Formats: sequence, C-alpha cells, structure tokens
Amino acid sequence: MASDGFQLSRIYRQGWNAARKLVAEGAVDADAKTGVALNPHRAHTPAQSERWAQGFNDALRSKAVPFGKAGGVSGRQPG
Repeated sequence: MASDGFQLSRIYRQGWNAARKLVAEGAVDADAKTGVALNPHRAHTPAQSERWAQGFNDALRSKAVPFGKAGGVSGRQPG
C-alpha cells in the first residue's frame, strides 16, 4: 500500500513538472484540456490518470515560478 501512495506522489509530480515546463516555454494558454491531451496515464488506472491531472492543474493554478526564473529551489515566489 505504501508503494501505491509513493507511486501516485511521483505521478502527481510528473503532472506538475509537465505544466511548469509548458509555462516556462511560454504556453500561457495551457489549461486542463491541454493536460488531458498530454496525460501519459490516460490508459492506466483512473487513480494514476487523475493524480497526474491533479498535479498538472495544481501547477497551472499555483504561483510557482517557471523553470529558470528567480524564486529559489522551491520555485515559489516569496510572500
């Protein structure tokens, strides 16, 4: 069971990273539909697909700074 949680955590992070990469590349029109098309877990279990989409969408809604921008290791803007 613990490995399932760990795996879903990794899948979430993959979705998060995919969205942040798009933003860094200037894809300001990226949205949930973009995430559905890019989701590599669509054909896998619903839990995996949903977790990737959650990471993708959470990153788009976050105040995280795109890769290569100021903001430190975490990628979050101060304050």
